[in-house]
Amino acid sequence: MYKNKWECKKIKDILKICHGKDYKHLESGKYPVLGTSGIFTYVNQYLCDWPCALIGRKGASLDKPHYMDSPFWCVDTLYYSKPVKNNNPKWQYYLFQTINWMKMNESSGIPSLRASTIENIDVFVPSYQEQSNIVEFLDKIDQRIETQIKIIDSIKSQKQQIRNILFNDIHQTPNCCVQDYVAYEQPQKYIVHDSNYLPYSKVLIPVLTANQSFILGYTSENDGIYKKGDCIIFDDFTNESKYVNFPFKVKSSALKILQTKEGLLLKFFYEYLQFLNFEAINHKRHYLSEVAITEINVPDLKKQSYVCKVLSSVDIKLKNEEIILKNYKLQKHFLLANLFV
Repeated sequence: MYKNKWECKKIKDILKICHGKDYKHLESGKYPVLGTSGIFTYVNQYLCDWPCALIGRKGASLDKPHYMDSPFWCVDTLYYSKPVKNNNPKWQYYLFQTINWMKMNESSGIPSLRASTIENIDVFVPSYQEQSNIVEFLDKIDQRIETQIKIIDSIKSQKQQIRNILFNDIHQTPNCCVQDYVAYEQPQKYIVHDSNYLPYSKVLIPVLTANQSFILGYTSENDGIYKKGDCIIFDDFTNESKYVNFPFKVKSSALKILQTKEGLLLKFFYEYLQFLNFEAINHKRHYLSEVAITEINVPDLKKQSYVCKVLSSVDIKLKNEEIILKNYKLQKHFLLANLFV
């Protein structure tokens, strides 16, 4: 595939690592300020006005490179770079995605990297033209991934709109409280003992949390596994919830495991929870003090089934699109592993 020989070089031969700086003395403006998790505010001055790759200096996002092609400022938890002549900065960004940065962590506490460590990494570098060819190819995959994410976000938005329409009508006439139809179980006996989670395997048990992470990892522990069928896990502090239809263990005791009683479909109640969208204003346990005593309307099973069928049809579409996104990301992972020597 490659037309020219790749040369072994140090990263310092193809770019210079530059340190980010504090931004708090600056006024609000049009230039983005980047941290390890991305853009978080805008200021009236820029630190860098050339296209470049960025990598974390400190923090949990050490292994998540960024790329900027317009003027920006970056904080001191992030390194930016200045490409050496005849080196493509976007290629350097993709190169950064092939490096296991966490393995180079130099701190026993918060993960961190020294600039000298980065600059002295050995890499193989092709000609500028081949760098550009690789960038063009990977950009197409990234663009398709971005499009797929927008498709998924659109479906999620559509589902929320449909849910609101259905439950706005139902919720107008409450006829009971949540605790009348929903039982909860404390999670202590399902808590994982070893938090050094394992990668996915069909024979391992997932460890769950109710927040966005959901599956934290997997465990080989075979005791204390929840196997009572479908349930809802509810985070007592954040009010976030997840519908679960497989055996699992949990991370902590800050959860309630919910099951519905006769007359209330579990899936219907889960969607009702998303509609109610309880806010977690204070750091306290919310389920018993707020959620359990909330008035709701439990319609007949026929209407509940109709609501579940409508929303489940959207879930199927969403799941299919998420599978497509996963496949694009796997394609990109394969390409990164094979387009770089």
